[in-house]
Amino acid sequence: MIIQIATLVVNDSGSLFSTFWDTNIQCCEKRFCNGTFFMAKVGVLLFKVFNPPSIIGETEVTEGNTLHLLCDGSNSDPQPTLQWMSPDGKMVSESGELDIVITTRNMTGIYTCVATLPHSTATMISTVDITIFLIDCPTLNSTDTMIVNMSSTAVGSTATYQCRDGPTDVYTTQCTSTGVWDPHPLSTLDCIESNGPGQMSTLQPCQVGVIIIFLVVLVQTGLLVGALVKIVLFTKKGSEQKTREERLEMDVNVAYGTPKEIMARRTS
Repeated sequence: MIIQIATLVVNDSGSLFSTFWDTNIQCCEKRFCNGTFFMAKVGVLLFKVFNPPSIIGETEVTEGNTLHLLCDGSNSDPQPTLQWMSPDGKMVSESGELDIVITTRNMTGIYTCVATLPHSTATMISTVDITIFLIDCPTLNSTDTMIVNMSSTAVGSTATYQCRDGPTDVYTTQCTSTGVWDPHPLSTLDCIESNGPGQMSTLQPCQVGVIIIFLVVLVQTGLLVGALVKIVLFTKKGSEQKTREERLEMDVNVAYGTPKEIMARRTS
């Protein structure tokens, strides 16, 4: 804690005014102004308390999600100016709010909030250790390799499919029976595979061929994720269907990437 004291000062015209600075407590001061002797009481008129700022918000986040932290300097008077510094020493925010819209694994580390008093060089800092967890796809059994890619060609134990997140964002993902999965930013997926000409299909019975619906719901509790895999087969007429559900649990990590980044990693 830094205590900032106010003092009375007599200027050359004989007027008294008050200033603040960070210093040790003084006792008194004599001034001789315009031939007149003044005794100005100098000491603690008002205590200004400067405390380290407090940091509010969650410090753990899964990769691809948004992180919001607030650095609060309201426990100091006067209010300090606030800045956020990244683990590599760069300023990432000129206010008390730190927003990382899309977190990635390389953002893990110690973030520092720096509070500075107005008209002063006095600073206080508080730090927070941000941890970004990673998640991979749940392991699929070999029987799940009936999922076909968009060209209707099964590739051994590998299945390629697309996931739509909203009206425009489509994510292409690849799964294998060993649990290797290209990264994606979704914690809940509703993925539809079709043997049609590469388009996303609806949940309606297919007019030609077979639709396979692959639904994965990730429910994260710490580092344990349960995945519900539901595969529904429709015939041409939609009169027959087979449904199989199984629950898979495993320790997982999360990874992230835009469709362009995913494809770049896949072809590199």
